[in-house]
Amino acid sequence: MALTSAPLAADDLREGRLIQPVDHALTNNLAYWAVVLPERADEPKLRRFLNWIETEAHDAPVE
Repeated sequence: MALTSAPLAADDLREGRLIQPVDHALTNNLAYWAVVLPERADEPKLRRFLNWIETEAHDAPVE
């Protein structure tokens, strides 16, 4: 089971490794969310990772 975007699953859907069990698809306007426990939100390693992800997302070309 996967909860993913259509472009990421396209090959697996086409090859039959995944099936889409319902016709309904959600749109998210390219929004991504990081969910962390409140007590871990200020950990330096986590902050560095989230900052890196955000930088990568801003620098990535939109296709």
